[in-house]
Amino acid sequence: MRQSERTVLPRDPEAVRRSMAPGPRHYLPTVDVVETEDEVLLLVNMPGVDADKADVSLEAGKLHISGLAELDTVAPEFKPLNLDFGPGHFARSFVVHERVDPEGIRAQMQHGVLRIALPKRKVRSGKQIEVTRE
Repeated sequence: MRQSERTVLPRDPEAVRRSMAPGPRHYLPTVDVVETEDEVLLLVNMPGVDADKADVSLEAGKLHISGLAELDTVAPEFKPLNLDFGPGHFARSFVVHERVDPEGIRAQMQHGVLRIALPKRKVRSGKQIEVTRE
């Protein structure tokens, strides 16, 4: 088999059994972080998480992101061989730079992606000081 080819069936049946163990699963969502001139954007992949089941909070300079996925991706008639996501909890945290304006942070869920906008504080480039007479 060539290096670029991947097998469809799992190689380790014991690993599959452990991954399918009953109980809640915990996920570390993947996040893309991009920057514009005015803000930093976090694009958090949270498949199966509804907006009302997602939580974003800022505490002591840390942005906490969590959610509950209630999506059941496997129909009852199928036997799962590998699941990358399904019902379970998502959680991730980031340190927020002091240049972020905490009052302007916005979050929006769309198509399983949580978009968090962290606006940058306006940096003053200088100030004109008036000179007066005594």
